[in-house]
Amino acid sequence: MLDQKLFAEASRLLISREDRLFSRGSGPQCLEEEHALHNDLDALLDRVWAIQSTFTSPSSTSSSSSSSFQEDLHLLQSAASVIQQQEAQDRCWKKQWKNEKHGGGRGARLPVWRPLECLQTHRKLLATMVESRLNRAPVDHGEASKLSSAAKRELCGVGRRLKEDLLVVARKVSRCYPEELGIPKLYANLYHQAFARRMTELARSRLGIDECIYLLLWVNDYYPK
Repeated sequence: MLDQKLFAEASRLLISREDRLFSRGSGPQCLEEEHALHNDLDALLDRVWAIQSTFTSPSSTSSSSSSSFQEDLHLLQSAASVIQQQEAQDRCWKKQWKNEKHGGGRGARLPVWRPLECLQTHRKLLATMVESRLNRAPVDHGEASKLSSAAKRELCGVGRRLKEDLLVVARKVSRCYPEELGIPKLYANLYHQAFARRMTELARSRLGIDECIYLLLWVNDYYPK
């Protein structure tokens, strides 16, 4: 299923395996199955995180580019389903742990890999990805290439990348996630924080008067819009 990129379906099967395995008693065979299940779960999450840590935008109008972008969105939607499923499974096991702690359980074995905390990992990966996107913003074409200094070109390039990415998030990426995850707000906060760090770095560098004015124009006028 991983080769076919059916990540949500694979996740459901792994959760079913986990439920069956840990409802049984212990023994050498169970330990072998537990190890195999853990490896399969790691393999699935490796694929999910590889998708979550990338960001592709339809920068080309060609049909091949559009088709690739739509496929990326489909994979992202499947990966988001995996995160939801595994978060729900974490909650089930946390409830079981609570029962065991207060003596209300049946002495069931609990998976050593729980909680997976996929949502927390997802947020960390997005923060890293956003930082990388702004750090690699092109500064040598379009409006940026016409500006008079490197600082101005950098600022313009970063601002343009931020705007384009957030538009893609609002129009496309956010549809891949359930509304309760608040993905548009999460992306907006991450981009705002990363952009603010870049502006702080620029402000601390040796800027000329003209560059300072351009920086203030961006912060106070262009960016809020």
